[in-house]
Amino acid sequence: MSLRLALNNCKPKNSNNVKLFNKIIPTNIDTFVAFPVALFKIIELKFEISKVPETRSQSFKKFAVFMINVFNAVLVSALITIVLIRSYNVIFGIAFSLSFMMIIARYTTFFIYRSEIAEILEIFRKSFNSEEKYAGTLQNYLKRVKIIQCGYAVFVPTPLVLSAIKVFLKYILFNERQFDPKIYFPFDATRPEVYPFALFWVYWSKTTSELINIADMGMLFGMLSFILARFDILGQKFQNLKGIRDKSHFKTKLLELRVEHELLLKLTAQMDKIFSPSFFFSIVMSSYSICFLAFEASIAENIDHVIFYSSFAAVLCFTMFLQCLYGQKIKIMSEKVAQCVYECGWEQISDFKMRKDLIFIIKRAQKPATFTILNFGEVTLEQYGKVK
Repeated sequence: MSLRLALNNCKPKNSNNVKLFNKIIPTNIDTFVAFPVALFKIIELKFEISKVPETRSQSFKKFAVFMINVFNAVLVSALITIVLIRSYNVIFGIAFSLSFMMIIARYTTFFIYRSEIAEILEIFRKSFNSEEKYAGTLQNYLKRVKIIQCGYAVFVPTPLVLSAIKVFLKYILFNERQFDPKIYFPFDATRPEVYPFALFWVYWSKTTSELINIADMGMLFGMLSFILARFDILGQKFQNLKGIRDKSHFKTKLLELRVEHELLLKLTAQMDKIFSPSFFFSIVMSSYSICFLAFEASIAENIDHVIFYSSFAAVLCFTMFLQCLYGQKIKIMSEKVAQCVYECGWEQISDFKMRKDLIFIIKRAQKPATFTILNFGEVTLEQYGKVK
């Protein structure tokens, strides 16, 4: 069953009750990704399935905004790297360039696969509506991911904010015209009439890159958290079958849960296909950048540079840890489904076909849902320990 077929077939049960409940406690996929979706809209990237095909002008506008953002990020990275190499600070130049390349790679992934991501979100929206019985579980996962998304949005721009505060204060208080880190211009950008515009362009480009970074990771964390919550709820549903005495009702519920399990596995596999290159660039480039930044911090003589390098490395460590943590939790929770199926009260079932279905579900759940780094490894805490 393809994702598109699943999207056409999945219809929410008791839609009136679900809609009423959603007004009270909105815990569907939209609440998990509301913050990053709002950030993506700022840069003209939307994840919506439109019944009307995009016009040529709309497609061109999206592509133009994408190319401008990528061009600015690449240009700023290249100009800073030129200065670093000229000043023989090649190590930090490499780390800085890798971090920008990582952001661009993730942004490109979301741009290229925006239709597929919109399709997955739509399946989440139609197949997994809020259920009053499991509202507490969904709310717990929602609170956690909101804390992570907001914490990431505050913590990640720290190096940029510290740098901007230092530069602007020196300019306002002492009229010192400088860039931090230093950046190459083919003209004298420190001239009074040029400096404000050059400074604005540099920090506008950096801010856009950070906005893209926060939106990318916020969307990823939201989708992973929702997948994790659904595996948890699925396990609870299997365990709750134990209280059902009516055989026909038990069989109906078992069939529904089997379809739900298959859909969750397919969605996870589709997400892995989309985000596997992103995981690869993020983890591999972060690993090298952290090594270079740690070395620079250890030999830096200026306390400002020590703080800058250390905070930069901490942001990369934090980002990589969260990705691996979610990958680990999804792997464990998807494996736990097999144990929950075993505890569903199978001993009261005499029907051979139903027992066969249960064994089939258990065997399938014993192979966990995982996210990979382009088939070089799994996104888990064990992998984080290796690359860190």
